Amino acid sequence: MLQQVGSEGAKPRQILAACATGVVLLMAAPASAQVQVQIFPSDVSWGVGPLFSNEQNAGSNISGTACTSIPARACLAVNDSSNFAQFFSLGAPRLRPTDLIRLQPNQVGQLTFSSVGAEGASFDGDRFYVIGSRGQASPATERSDFLAFRFKFDAAGPPVPPTLPEVERSDRLREAITAAVQAGQLGSSLQSPSDVGIEGVAVRDGRMFIGLRAPSPANGPFIMAVSAEAVFSTGNLNFAVRALNLGEGIGIRDLAKISTGFLILTGPSADVAAAPSLFHLKLDTGMVSKLGDIVEPTDRKAKAQLVLQEDPEFIRFLVMFDGIENGGPIEYFVSR
Repeated sequence: MLQQVGSEGAKPRQILAACATGVVLLMAAPASAQVQVQIFPSDVSWGVGPLFSNEQNAGSNISGTACTSIPARACLAVNDSSNFAQFFSLGAPRLRPTDLIRLQPNQVGQLTFSSVGAEGASFDGDRFYVIGSRGQASPATERSDFLAFRFKFDAAGPPVPPTLPEVERSDRLREAITAAVQAGQLGSSLQSPSDVGIEGVAVRDGRMFIGLRAPSPANGPFIMAVSAEAVFSTGNLNFAVRALNLGEGIGIRDLAKISTGFLILTGPSADVAAAPSLFHLKLDTGMVSKLGDIVEPTDRKAKAQLVLQEDPEFIRFLVMFDGIENGGPIEYFVSR
């Protein structure tokens, strides 16, 4: 458990190749005992049409996705190169982008924003949530970093311009991260919040779980939980931090909710050779298990994941990639 430290498809063919059976719990076994599993793409090819907006190269820099439910009724894609997000719907096997929603005005006081650096998205209750890491503003200032956004959304009647929902904005994540750095909870050698990189978020029952790509020391990477309501108010953030023993130099790329906890998509956070991998964090026990290494094309890097289907025996999901037009979605199955 996290320790508080402060204020529709058919059953898939067998596609896993393992050197041992079962799943090894990382909290109970050394790295040398972990099961070596490869997660291969399915036979289904996914397309995107119409295309995602490529204003400010947004369509080539999709960094996170979230849907209102499984099977998905309505979804949101965020990117790390603009000030907006984009709604889309799912139809087998196609992503159908629709309307844009602006997360941040281009001008805020004396700051000119070119990007909020959005890295992750989630849906909880009746709201979409988006978090950013390294925003880009001129003149350069930390006030563009670690921004959070949320807005109400009714999947039964999705909004269309000009009746898009009002977006709430907050910079209180910076407060929690700064406190964690000062308390040494993100590694004793970390000196500044500027060395922290956010890449994933999952909101569940009012708690916002944030996956960090950096820092990633020998006992990292880290996951932080905060009160989602407090992020957008003046309440106690009640933050908690935990190191996940996934390997030195390995960072969290994305988080996705499933019924038993979270899927964690990982990748290298430093200059290390490592395949993108998928882990399962069980919330009832706090245990983490590795599900396998994702086999990705050589010309791209896994960036975001989207759960399509949960079955007692498998999970079907999409992976989207950095630097590829429209995210280049690829479907995968993984045994549970």
